[in-house]
Amino acid sequence: MIKNSYRLFKDSNFWKDQWEEKVEGYLKGKPVLGALIENLVENNTLSGVRTICEIAAGSARDSIYLGKRFIVTATDKYISQFSISEKFAERYKSNITFQEEDAYNFTFADNHFDLVFHNGFFILFPDNQDIVRLITEQMRITKKYAMIVVHNKWDFYSRLWVRHLANKGDLLYDFRWWSLRELKRLIKPYGKIISAGGLENRIIRSIQTYKFTPSFIKRMKLWELGVWKKLFPCERIYLVVRKTY
Repeated sequence: MIKNSYRLFKDSNFWKDQWEEKVEGYLKGKPVLGALIENLVENNTLSGVRTICEIAAGSARDSIYLGKRFIVTATDKYISQFSISEKFAERYKSNITFQEEDAYNFTFADNHFDLVFHNGFFILFPDNQDIVRLITEQMRITKKYAMIVVHNKWDFYSRLWVRHLANKGDLLYDFRWWSLRELKRLIKPYGKIISAGGLENRIIRSIQTYKFTPSFIKRMKLWELGVWKKLFPCERIYLVVRKTY
């Protein structure tokens, strides 16, 4: 553990530098989580979802994608990157609002959104007492569903890759890893867990996008097969909780 990383995660200048370097690259990536949420709505796992809030949105790539279909609010405590994301959203014709918010103390009323989600937010907090405060506030502002996405401690391929980046000096890549069991234990008191699973397999994505992989192989639909999630651990795992109080 690089001992300064969690301290820097609370530093606005750290995030300003990070986003100046990375936000445009993130916006060019696939909105994997956005597509998953859309699919959960289409198969009625998430029903009656019209309004969505993303916590710690960063580039807001997934929220911008969802804004094509839903009314979306992207929030973050550190918002230097939002000026670039807003321009991207305008070109994408996304129905999205960007707002500065503290995840410990939102300005939104109780039961304000149908779905509140975040992608990787909890990896920035080593102390479960902070996590409990954040979950409590997330559940307060949702009236139906809360979704949590974290990095999977059992995906050793991803962990090696992230450790490589951290050892090169980028403290963004020195963070907490989670198991689905740990996440369920913390989330269970806040509602009924209605869906859990993984997003993408980094090892499969790496093979598909490898520079020496022939183009015709990269375009093959075999990469979309669900069997990969059974054979290899996903880089990120998620839980969806339905509010019951």
